[in-house]
Amino acid sequence: MPEDYLSMVTICYYQTAPQRAFSLIAALRSNQADLTSFANQAGLPAVSIPMLTKHILPAGMQIIGPKKSDNRLLQMAQDWQQASKI
Repeated sequence: MPEDYLSMVTICYYQTAPQRAFSLIAALRSNQADLTSFANQAGLPAVSIPMLTKHILPAGMQIIGPKKSDNRLLQMAQDWQQASKI
């Protein structure tokens, strides 16, 4: 169970989607939400933030925390945004 795994760690960093962003004219991929559903189905708080990358298309990462860590995750996301200037 995901909540069992998170009982062993404080915070988990994970990619937001299994692929980078795609063109607006490309078809929506059916697995687009597969990696964000992990936290949702487990009832765990998560926030998605942009990753620094040299690639032309953006990528995202999510920070997943144990139950009731919502405020901590939001603070981490804000700190990341300020530090990375994204």
